[in-house]
Amino acid sequence: MGHVRRKRGGILVLTALSLGVLLSAAALAVDYGYAVLMRERLQGAVDAAALCGAMELAMGHPGTAAGKAIEIGNENLEASYSVRFPASNRCHVDGEKALRTFFAVFLGRDTITVRAHAEAIASPVSEVRGLRPFAIVPPEGGFTYGVTYTIKYGPGPGSGSYHGNFNAVALDPDDRGAKDYLENIKYGSDGWIRIGSEIPTDDDWIYTEPGNMAGPTREGVNTLVGQDPHDWAYYQSMPGIEESSRLITIPVIESMADINGRELVRVIGFARVFLENAVGTGNDVDILARFVKMVTPNARSGRSVPDFGAYGIRLVVPEPRRECGMRRKILLLTLSILLALIAAALVFGQIREYRQRLVAAENRTVPVPAAAREIEAFSTLAPEDITILKMPRGAFPLAEILPPEQLAGKRTLYRLAKGDPVLKFKVTDQGGKGSLSLALPNGMRAIAMAVDEVSLVSGHIRADDRVDVVILEKRPGGVTPARNLLSGLKVLAVGVDAGPTSEERKKPAPVELAKSVVLEVTPQQAPILAWAQRRGDLWLSLRPAGDTERTPEAVYAGPEPGAWKEQPKPGGETPPSKAKPAPSPVPGPSGGRPDRGWSVQVMLPGKTESVAVPAQ
Repeated sequence: MGHVRRKRGGILVLTALSLGVLLSAAALAVDYGYAVLMRERLQGAVDAAALCGAMELAMGHPGTAAGKAIEIGNENLEASYSVRFPASNRCHVDGEKALRTFFAVFLGRDTITVRAHAEAIASPVSEVRGLRPFAIVPPEGGFTYGVTYTIKYGPGPGSGSYHGNFNAVALDPDDRGAKDYLENIKYGSDGWIRIGSEIPTDDDWIYTEPGNMAGPTREGVNTLVGQDPHDWAYYQSMPGIEESSRLITIPVIESMADINGRELVRVIGFARVFLENAVGTGNDVDILARFVKMVTPNARSGRSVPDFGAYGIRLVVPEPRRECGMRRKILLLTLSILLALIAAALVFGQIREYRQRLVAAENRTVPVPAAAREIEAFSTLAPEDITILKMPRGAFPLAEILPPEQLAGKRTLYRLAKGDPVLKFKVTDQGGKGSLSLALPNGMRAIAMAVDEVSLVSGHIRADDRVDVVILEKRPGGVTPARNLLSGLKVLAVGVDAGPTSEERKKPAPVELAKSVVLEVTPQQAPILAWAQRRGDLWLSLRPAGDTERTPEAVYAGPEPGAWKEQPKPGGETPPSKAKPAPSPVPGPSGGRPDRGWSVQVMLPGKTESVAVPAQ
């Protein structure tokens, strides 16, 4: 009996010791695992705070930069933040948060403190896309921000023009004339202009656009001004200027002296200006704008370039700091994870509740999709590749922010690091980059067909239209009966270029280039259409928009029923075939020549019929 009691006492001791080990393992797994999770969230919050502070410095508001950074940090995660400015264009943010423990409290530790830090810099941009076609030479001493300057002259008295140039530029070598000039005023250029390279390149040279072009200038500027009724005085006391259509980016050039006609000028920087209005009447139009310090969308920074008020913000690596033993804690977490599975299951519900309570969504921030991992260029985005970060409103134009569901399936144009914002200009549709194969559905084929102005319905056929193909069959004796060959085919492209996107394929092709069309066909229809182009003349019959009704398709099999069968190779034998033998030729009315007629295969929904058509 005493032996049994001693055993019971030993079991109690072992149970007590095991419970202590289990609690220690649970503390390591659950509490430190929760600390790692919260540190990741805290790091995202300090990143957003540092970017916000750097943006305030770029806009010339150093007095409010610290307050704005702390405000953005608390909107992402409530914690204790401290802000300092290592330089006039740098914002450093430190974050600290105390967490309540679940199991470590039984070991005498009721809180764990996590820390994170980030640093962002605002520097002049060295690469810009979306520039407007106005260039300006900097005055001596630089620009005075907030003061009105003339960025495009008219030909009137006191004009600052140079030999037929009025400060208008062509931002792409292919841009010429008033039409391209007007498009660039309204929507900005498509190409990138780069400066500051250590190796001499042609990327920082652009052409001048000679000529006054008063009409397009007035129309383009009035369009931008008309989209925002608020003037400069309004934005001195109200927020939102960074989203105004009047706020544009223009190139700053080295000189316009000795420029005569269309010549190259060198870009030395970029400036942000707020459009006031177009002043003047008739052909004498001056464009007035105020120079401002502002963050620039569709831009990159990092090179040493002159400062004209157009800035880019980015995160940089701060000075090394001690992490309070975080690496050691992660190592302990890895060693104890196997022992803590039971304890982790007990508190999983509590952790999930805390994660849900830590989500912060306020009106002062906008959700921005970001890369959840490193993504190579030209990769197809999947839903798991996208995560959401809260960023200060105005850090990026709202038009560049796409919902995550619209990003899924698109292709990246650049390599994206983890955490990089995934914006509209960084991705393209699957059919982009001129790849017609990406626009084809699975199981379909694309085939070209020669056309002229008449068979192309006088040039009124466009990409994505539906057409029927009509054949004017060539027969001896000058008889050319016409029949439907194929119906309801989709037009993929008109002309020699499919274009980089489906929208550009819809643009009218020049008449002199519209010598062919590309049609979407099934694998069975492709050889029929190829054969028919050699058998007769083909015409396109344009269908009404939305017409999906199919018409009978007469598929020609040749003068004999076996004409579509495989022909023997030269010197070889005819492959065996189970097809019925062709009927014997019947003498025609001409005497010796047999009148065989034609075998026509009619393809109807759900069935195929063969019809014998006698010769005429």
